[in-house]
Amino acid sequence: MSGDERHGLTVARLCRSFGGLQVLRDVGFRLDPGRVVGLIGPNGAGKSTLINCVTGVLAPDGGDIWLSGSRATGRSPDDLCRGGLSRTFQHARLLEHLTVLDNVLVGAHVRGRVGIVAAALRLPSVRHEEIRLRECAVRALDLVGCGHLADTPAHALTTGQQRLVSVARGLAGDPRFVLLDEPAAGLDDTETGALADALRQVAAGDVGLLIVEHHLELIMELCDEVLVLAGGGVVASGPPAMVRDHPAVVDAYLGTPL
Repeated sequence: MSGDERHGLTVARLCRSFGGLQVLRDVGFRLDPGRVVGLIGPNGAGKSTLINCVTGVLAPDGGDIWLSGSRATGRSPDDLCRGGLSRTFQHARLLEHLTVLDNVLVGAHVRGRVGIVAAALRLPSVRHEEIRLRECAVRALDLVGCGHLADTPAHALTTGQQRLVSVARGLAGDPRFVLLDEPAAGLDDTETGALADALRQVAAGDVGLLIVEHHLELIMELCDEVLVLAGGGVVASGPPAMVRDHPAVVDAYLGTPL
């Protein structure tokens, strides 16, 4: 294993079927710290299934996943999260009775560094960790432009604000890799711009980002590399300028060259 692989997220020949229907077929990619990779494809191409397999929600039928040099295949979502792998969902999934800040703290606490015994005994390290996680949560909210909403109940947010807060929750707690499932869905142009700025700053902090998105302009603007998934397999990959005019991409997804 190379030095780069010891620090990256590597997916190799991943397969997954449902009831005899093969949804993923020999899918592979590399995500390195500080890189932004886009994943596009038509509905039903297997994009969300891929994220679910990588994050431990689903078990792949075959293939391997490596996270920072350790085999990640078969590990639980909680274990992978503590190992530095975070994700966001297509739907915001906020706890409506909690404030915005508390919702983001939920994500930060999952990646906390304090053990059960220390937490039960309320050792000094617990208080220090709580302060650190709160700072992480506030920083994540500020990053997506929602710092002013910290004390607002989640149920009072607009759809776009809910989406940005869910992204902040995925970014809190200093993850090394974040998989974002349609983060721009439901955002207006201003919110999409705030999201793009936030993700650039996150990547600049040496965090690897995989973005599943139908907002092609955002993908082409943000990403270092784009993967195109169709029929359960990767039909094209490379820099955005090359991928967008690839014949397989035009045929499978875009319809006409951009």
